[in-house]
Amino acid sequence: MPFQSLLERTHQLPDPRQPAKCTHIMGEVVFMTIVGLLCGADDWDSIVQCAECKEDWLSKYLKLP
Repeated sequence: MPFQSLLERTHQLPDPRQPAKCTHIMGEVVFMTIVGLLCGADDWDSIVQCAECKEDWLSKYLKLP
């Protein structure tokens, strides 16, 4: 199997959500969550805070709304 980046792998995950109710792409939510956890976040509020602090960096790779 050829190498795939973490971001490419997260985009392959199935999305069970209703499309009309989604702001972010599922793979990007998972990616932001993993980044937050790697940065020491230990709950959803700190994951959100991490994503907001790293928004400039994340926007290089993600289609943020």
